[in-house]
Amino acid sequence: MITYLITHKKTSSTMLFKYSLKGVLISFKLNFKPKKEFYKLLNPPFPFFIEAIELYKKSSLFLVQEIKEEISFKTFWDKFAYKYGNKQKAERIWNLLSDQQQVKAIAYIPTYKNMLIQSNKDHLYPETYLSQKRFLNE
Repeated sequence: MITYLITHKKTSSTMLFKYSLKGVLISFKLNFKPKKEFYKLLNPPFPFFIEAIELYKKSSLFLVQEIKEEISFKTFWDKFAYKYGNKQKAERIWNLLSDQQQVKAIAYIPTYKNMLIQSNKDHLYPETYLSQKRFLNE
């Protein structure tokens, strides 16, 4: 499965698209409620096939991230790699996050770790990172 997170740069609205290995759309989730005209006005057009993602990459209105990891708590826990705090509490918070937030939580970890190195700040516990939604700090 191939997953893309597309973020509208002005509104920060996100669209999460999952494609089969053949490039056919399997599922999508929006973090906003589209109005009736949304699909008619969407430019680039709605990406029913993976090739249409390229149009979003070329657009100055959108940020496109390919998500290579499996989106799961285990992936988050392994990638976060700071094994202090309460794992069960972190997992409960993880389960309360939307799919888009879970994707962002994982995708932001390298940026977060670089920020820690540059700022010389203390590492957050995983449950604090999730509950405070630090992954939205961009």
